[in-house]
Parts: sequence; C-alpha cells; structure tokens
Amino acid sequence: MAETEPGGGARQRLAAPRDDRFGAALFALSETLAVFGGIVLIVMTAFTVVSVVGRTGFDLPVLGDQEIVELGCAIAIFSFMPYCQMRAANVIVDFFTARLSQAARDGLDATMNAIFSVCILIVTWRLAVGGIATHHASDASMFLRIPQWWGYALAFVGCIAWSLACLYSMLRSIGHMRESRGRGRAAS
Repeated sequence: MAETEPGGGARQRLAAPRDDRFGAALFALSETLAVFGGIVLIVMTAFTVVSVVGRTGFDLPVLGDQEIVELGCAIAIFSFMPYCQMRAANVIVDFFTARLSQAARDGLDATMNAIFSVCILIVTWRLAVGGIATHHASDASMFLRIPQWWGYALAFVGCIAWSLACLYSMLRSIGHMRESRGRGRAAS
C-alpha cells in the first residue's frame, strides 16, 4: 500500500501483510497484543479512578496503586509496539527525503529498519537479562510484594513480538528497495 505525500511522491507502507503466512500470522499476533494492551490500559485507568476517588472522597487509598499502574502501563506499552511496527506507524520525518527518488527512500527505509531491528534486539536481550536478574534476586514491589520479574516476563513477550515485527519490516523494506531499483533499471 502506498501513501501519497504532499510533494506528490509515494512512500511504501508496510500495511497488513496478506501475501505471506508468516506476515499474516505476525500481524494477527500484533493485533491481539495491541487489544490486550488496550484492555490492560483501560483497567489501569479504571483502577486509577478508583484509587483517586477512594483517596480523596473516602480517605481510603488503594495500597500499592502506583505499583500496579506502573506494571500495567509497561505491559501495555510493550503490547502496542509490535502493532505499531507492523503498521509502519512510527514517526517519520521526511522533510529532507521528500525530493529523493522512490528507490532512494526505499533504501533509506531498509537501512533504518535494519538499524532499528538491531536496537530492538538489544532491548529484548537486555529485558531478558534484567528479568532473569530480578527473578534470581527475588525483587518485589514495596507494598504488594509483587515479583518484579512478572512485569519483565510479560513485557518480554511483547518485546519478542516487536523484535520479530522489526525483522519482518526490515526484510519487507529490503524487498521494496530491490523492487524499486529493478523498476528504475527497467525504466532506463
């Protein structure tokens, strides 16, 4: 799917892939995680309202409310990221590249997707290392004594899906780059 830009050019978007099984399955997983993250965020919002109303209206604070909201928001964020990646919905500043050829923009997209893939793989690795360390140290939240590795484990699931989405996006953008170069050579 191409998105038309104000300058008249078209930028390849990695919309919901329907042309391969892995991409379709990864997109479905990403959608499922995003819905899960949305549900978690709604629950965290309701929990915050209950906590604030209880604290201000009835002098009944919810013990450990910040711990639960912190954990839920982290899980929600990591649940949204694979979907964002699969929809190519990252922020793109193309002011400097708007006048480049489609092949050049596809090359830049492929390069940036490769760099971003490496970054997210490092984040995933470090999240796993941190989760294992908190598990071995038996770290827990202050008030509710929720094991901190639970948050790491749930965020790790989202981060694995995000890593797969990044690698998939990188491979697709490399494919778009090759197609653009092939069309450019054929037109010459």
